Amino acid sequence: MENVIQLLGMIGEYKDTETAKHVLRVGKISRILALGAGLPADLAYMLEKAAPLHDIGKVGIPDRILLKQGPLDEEEMSIMKQHTEHGYNLLSGNDALVIQLARSIAATHHERWDGNGYLRGLSGESIPIEGRITSVADVFDALVSERPYKKAWSYEEATDYIVKESGKAFDPNLILIFQQHLDDIIQIQKDLAD
Repeated sequence: MENVIQLLGMIGEYKDTETAKHVLRVGKISRILALGAGLPADLAYMLEKAAPLHDIGKVGIPDRILLKQGPLDEEEMSIMKQHTEHGYNLLSGNDALVIQLARSIAATHHERWDGNGYLRGLSGESIPIEGRITSVADVFDALVSERPYKKAWSYEEATDYIVKESGKAFDPNLILIFQQHLDDIIQIQKDLAD
């Protein structure tokens, strides 16, 4: 089951060759944050395996948008946002806890602590902890990774951004945990570099 879940996560990133190990890094960072937040070790392990499916819904996004080299316009961004709903739907109908976690993550990893995110505009602790954790891991990894449309940020620049967004985009408690475990998170970046 673990290998199948990892494969599905990589399918969500398949067309984007710049992010080959992104899903693995997001999973490992999510586990560190989950343990720091006090989740039981077995649940943190399942979160590590579920988090790589956060963008599985991108398989439903047209290539002209998914592979665009520059910024998305308003209409394209609206279509791109649908990947959260696509992911939720793709992962529906399975009772395995790891798939249920993955479904929740797919739907909620773009929600914001201040309520200005998507899919549903959830805020604060109404966003499931697995979505809040994966959001931090996903954004940090995306910032420090080079993409066709942007250069990689330094660890310092990305960390400053994450900290600045505490209480806006991100759960403030998770940002404290992120800061406490920053050395381990950066080591994951180095160990699993693309």
